[in-house]
Amino acid sequence: MEGRDFLELAKRMHISYYDEASARTIVSRSYYASFHQVKDFLSNNKINLLKSTDVHKEVYNYLLKSGFKDAIKLANDLSDMRKHRNNADYQLHFSKFIYNKDNCGLFYKKAEDFFKDFDNLNKVELLKGIYEFRRKSNN
Repeated sequence: MEGRDFLELAKRMHISYYDEASARTIVSRSYYASFHQVKDFLSNNKINLLKSTDVHKEVYNYLLKSGFKDAIKLANDLSDMRKHRNNADYQLHFSKFIYNKDNCGLFYKKAEDFFKDFDNLNKVELLKGIYEFRRKSNN
């Protein structure tokens, strides 16, 4: 199982979307696809990550604090997707959930773009920035 599998699920759900639960799931799976893409990259490069819910912030911080411009943009995109995922997963009593079929397509597309941008990222530069951040912060 990989993060990309969540992206494919979000795509299939978007094609067949017909209710609020599906809309919320598309938003949630789109975030988790992107999150796991970065998390797996970090783990595969021997960067030990927290085993708690704080891992979301940790993954974000590694991108942000790398000092690598393209990674900082991805960190901000990931943060934005997480905010919407939190709303989709936890704010169940909104009188009208704001994610219609078009909006859900935007979230799926944002995750798809995130994957492309991360795939095209200079991973050597990213890791250099992350290792420097870790050295300075004693992580």
